Amino acid sequence: MCLGDLGVTWQEQRARFQQLFQYFAEGLPPASLAHLTESRQGDRGDGGALVYLFDTPDGRLFYQDTSGHWGGILRELRPDAAILAAAGRGNVDGQPIQGSLAQFVGRQVALLDVGRVVLCHPDDWLPGFSVDTDLGPIKEELARVAPATELLELGYVDGTPILG
Repeated sequence: MCLGDLGVTWQEQRARFQQLFQYFAEGLPPASLAHLTESRQGDRGDGGALVYLFDTPDGRLFYQDTSGHWGGILRELRPDAAILAAAGRGNVDGQPIQGSLAQFVGRQVALLDVGRVVLCHPDDWLPGFSVDTDLGPIKEELARVAPATELLELGYVDGTPILG
């Protein structure tokens, strides 16, 4: 459960990100640091999540790269399936979530009213910084708030159809 950090200014957020980058430079294993350096695409400004909605012949797919969303946008989309970030502390409407990652994911699934969900980043995707996400609380929350939604648990490079 995460609480606090409400009303933090953009400048304070930037200062915290600088502390995080300092940790990256000093605390990550060399291979993880090399990966971050090679994949750096520049500063996106506020660290906000990128989301995409794909219209395909098999249905609509929502994709999210980071645990964050704007509720007013999500509730209007109605995709058939969603790939949702499930790592760290979620950001809702510009503020850090006051609750757990499971509550954050459950809230998104309920807003999207989606039939199938795949979790993005639930694994140890950046050794030395990230950890495996405990899916138990997320499964419990989804059963509570969206019992008709199917959670697909994929293995590494699985060829599982998500739509259709």
